[in-house]
This record gives sequence, structure tokens and C-alpha cells, in this order.
Amino acid sequence: MNKDMKHFNQLIAALFIFIVSLSGCIEEDSEEMMETEMQDSNNVNDQNDQQGTDTGSEDMTDDDSTNNNDDNNSDEDDNTDNPSSLGAAPEFSLTSVNGGTVSLSDFSGDPLIIFFFGNSCPNCISAGPDIESQLNQKYAGSNVALIGIDTWGGSNTNSVGSFQKSAKVTFDLLLNGSSTASNFESRYDRLVVVDGKGDIVFKGSRNAINDINNVISTINKL
Repeated sequence: MNKDMKHFNQLIAALFIFIVSLSGCIEEDSEEMMETEMQDSNNVNDQNDQQGTDTGSEDMTDDDSTNNNDDNNSDEDDNTDNPSSLGAAPEFSLTSVNGGTVSLSDFSGDPLIIFFFGNSCPNCISAGPDIESQLNQKYAGSNVALIGIDTWGGSNTNSVGSFQKSAKVTFDLLLNGSSTASNFESRYDRLVVVDGKGDIVFKGSRNAINDINNVISTINKL
């Protein structure tokens, strides 16, 4: 009986030692798992921080690029403020329907609008009232001048005076301007703008009535 009891006690003691050892292993495993999870979490945070830094750098680069583009666009807009010169306007000196002589040099320092017309051109006559109201009356009292130059044959006081009445224009009209139109590389029913420096800054390539707004835009930029 005592022998069995002793054996039982030894068995209990061995079982206790086994349980204690097992518990220690479980705790060590738990600590290792916690450390691993903490390391993984730190690695993820580091990666997120790095991605945030990279994204921030890319955003700053994009902002810088946008700012540079805006500056370039601003420069381009500034370059379009003044119309480009198409070359120096050729000098002319022609007789006015009202008498006297008118020359290009008379308008030095001031913008000049030239309406090349034909004294019996139907389109030129039709364009007259609009040119009078939208250009001559618009710039009346300013430093912008407007003249008409007859480019057709038979140009004399009678024919040009008749045109002036039919077209209902009040600005000065000059006679015998065929060679002047050729020197400007233009023709009848066209509008041309010369700036104050004597440079051609607009030369119409279609009927004058269709280029009135372009002339106004050009004048506004001078």
C-alpha cells in the first residue's frame, strides 16, 4: 500500500513538472508571436510613411510643374498683347477728295486705319455705313485716324464724291490709290491698320465688312 502510494505521488509530481514546463513554452511562444506582430506593424507603418513621403514629393513636383506651366502661359499671354509687325508701311502722298494732299507721314505716332475701296464697288458701298459707325464714329476724338483710298480707274473728285455719298461715310477719301494698294500688297474692299511707328499690324484678306471686328481688336492692342 505504501509502495503504491509512493508511486502515485511520484506520478503526480512528474505530471506537475510537465504542466509547468508546458506553460512556460506557451508563454514564450506567445511573447514571440507578440514581438513578431509588433515588428510587422512597425514595418507597415514605415512603408506607409515612405509612401506618404513619396506621394508628397510627387504632389510638390506636380504643383511646381503646374506653376511653371502657369508662368509659361502667362508669358505666352503677354506675348500676344501687341500685334506683330507685317513690315513697314510704304509711304504715299495722294490728293484728297476735299482738296489738298494727304501723306502717310501725316499720321506719324498715331494708329491709322486704311479702307481700300473701289469708287463703284457694290461691296465697298455696302460696307460704308458699318465702317462709318463702327470705326470712324467709334474712334472720333481719339488719336486713331481713318482714311479711304480709291484703287479703281476713273478716280476723280466726281466719282469718289459720289461714292462718299452712296456709302454714307464722312472720313477723308483719297484719289488714284491703285499703286498705293499694290505697294501695300492689298486691293479694293480691304482694311489695313498701320501703328504709330509706321508698321503694318493688320492686313485684311477678305471683304472689309467682315474684318471690322479684327480691326477693332488690333487697335485695342496698340
